[in-house]
Amino acid sequence: KRIGAGYHQKNITSNISSATSIRNEILNNLRSPKTDLFMLNDKIKRMGIGVYADTKDLQCSFPLKIEIILEKIKGPSAGLMIALEILNQLTENDLSSSLLIAGTGNLSIDGRITEVDGIKQKIISAKKHKADVFLVPQKNYSEALKFSHGIRIVPVDDFDDTIMKLIKL
Repeated sequence: KRIGAGYHQKNITSNISSATSIRNEILNNLRSPKTDLFMLNDKIKRMGIGVYADTKDLQCSFPLKIEIILEKIKGPSAGLMIALEILNQLTENDLSSSLLIAGTGNLSIDGRITEVDGIKQKIISAKKHKADVFLVPQKNYSEALKFSHGIRIVPVDDFDDTIMKLIKL
């Protein structure tokens, strides 16, 4: 397919050349310490530049006041359950379907549920409190199954996935 007449193609080529020149100038002016590269059979295995982004100072504002009292909760692994309870309080339908739901999972700002530590202890505690279901990050699912006797383990990938699985219970 043609993307345009010769005039437009010439401008696109010109813009790409300009961008390439600017990129090369920036790369030539970068100063970085030298480092040894990992070599395999006298060939460079892989080379690249990594970028780390952090949400440490990210702030969210809500149209209403949300107050959460976390007396015995430490760390981010309660993020999933806190978010579910907030949603449950704000909607008319009960997401739990009258089941006692327990779970764990770090909730990322983009909705992903990420891996946690201490799965065994968390499932044992859920069983002691007579939970029917335990929500667990997908990456912890195989470990959680080792302690699943007497409780239903439900693996979740993200917040939307969690809601859909709760609706289907």
